[in-house]
Amino acid sequence: MNKMEMLALRRKALSARIARQRLDLSMEAAALMPAFKAADKGISFLRFLKAHPVIPAAAAAAFFILRPRRAFGLGKRMWFFWRIYRNARNRLAA
Repeated sequence: MNKMEMLALRRKALSARIARQRLDLSMEAAALMPAFKAADKGISFLRFLKAHPVIPAAAAAAFFILRPRRAFGLGKRMWFFWRIYRNARNRLAA
């Protein structure tokens, strides 16, 4: 076997190894996609709040104007109805 044939065999083996590593990496990355999507949503939410600073200011003002217990009660009710809306939207979209 001459040197060119050895290099060709080595190149073929390395190409197969690279393909196997790419497949392994894609499978591992797929397992992390939900975490990446959650992080992206969080960053998008923070960017939204940065672009609309009136929303957190209004929430803070409502918290201080209302009594804290009342504000938390109102927040819990709003969260409950938001979850109902989100679940209904997701079920209708599916």
